Amino acid sequence: MVEIYDLRESQEAMDTFGALIMPIAEKHGMPSASGPPAVSPVHRYWVPGA
Repeated sequence: MVEIYDLRESQEAMDTFGALIMPIAEKHGMPSASGPPAVSPVHRYWVPGA
């Protein structure tokens, strides 16, 4: 099983990134049969130096 965590500014930014990266990932053997990635909101985060 492969788990990848990624943070994006918005759902739109995530959709744009997914449309770009998923064909590349599938070409290199990452399974896509499990359906679209799970998306969860971030409740708390810390940005060093902010």
